[in-house]
Amino acid sequence: MMAVARLATLMLACASLSGCVAAAAIPVLAGGSMLRSEAVTGDKPAAPAPRQPVASTPSANPGIVMTDLRALPEPGSGDIAQGMRDRSEARSFDQFYGYALAQASLDPLEAPMRSALLDSPGSLQPVRQHCTTGDPLVLVDLDPAGATFDPATPGAASRPLAEVLAVLRARGLGVAWLSDAPEAAADAVRAALRAGRLDPQGSDRLLLADGNTSKQQRRQALAETACPVAVAGDDRADFDELYAYLKNPEAAFELNEMFGSGWFLTPNPFD
Repeated sequence: MMAVARLATLMLACASLSGCVAAAAIPVLAGGSMLRSEAVTGDKPAAPAPRQPVASTPSANPGIVMTDLRALPEPGSGDIAQGMRDRSEARSFDQFYGYALAQASLDPLEAPMRSALLDSPGSLQPVRQHCTTGDPLVLVDLDPAGATFDPATPGAASRPLAEVLAVLRARGLGVAWLSDAPEAAADAVRAALRAGRLDPQGSDRLLLADGNTSKQQRRQALAETACPVAVAGDDRADFDELYAYLKNPEAAFELNEMFGSGWFLTPNPFD
């Protein structure tokens, strides 16, 4: 009680002072009352309620896309590797496709189609055979460089090549496949091409080994009934056998103009 009396006396004395000093006494009084209340009751002021964290949502940051991904794919695996391979192969087959389509679109009276086969390979000159008969056709070598295609273990077929050939067929071009696989394996070869969507209808020509003819002879026989305007292969000998016998490859430098203009070095149809 004595503390309250002294505080009241102080308030009366301050009444004659400026308003700001008097106002300053108000929180002091209030504080004194609070202290007295604590002393009497023993209660403490209630602690403020803890602030609840605001949960973030995907919509709070439109720049973030939520996925179930827990780790980045390993380099060179899965769909990423397949996509990169497809893009690389698509670029390789672009010229092959464009050139073949351009040849097939020529007016035979104004600009006859140009064969992709050499007229006289031994001369090492880029002189082409004349296409006098037959429809335009593209020739694809199935054999990996230095080996023979095995239809029992073909590997993954090239999706870009399958798409290119589908368009060429739709534009009226034929497709022929060349391999040293034996004719006895023809059904297995067709099954592999069909499964890989490279020849889904099983209607393409197969030029397989019969035990009596070389690839060169089979190419020449093809030219008697069709006009092979473009050849795709993964080895130079896929275009003419002379490359298999040259001691000095530089001797055939004049044939380099055939590449990109009838001859196309591309990935093998099967990986």
